[in-house]
Amino acid sequence: MRKTIVIAGASGYIGSNVMEQLKEEYDIIALSRSTKNKEDETHITWQCDLFLYVVDYALLSQ
Repeated sequence: MRKTIVIAGASGYIGSNVMEQLKEEYDIIALSRSTKNKEDETHITWQCDLFLYVVDYALLSQ
């Protein structure tokens, strides 16, 4: 059974290299400020950074 890991900053230089090294062994949830032009791949799912959800929720709640 594959383990799942979360990589914050996955679209950056370090995060993208870490993701490439680990994607054969783990299912990855890749966090990034933007998911534009990001395609899900085998074992990689792109998600928008959680901080943006908190900020959006706070702004909408006002």
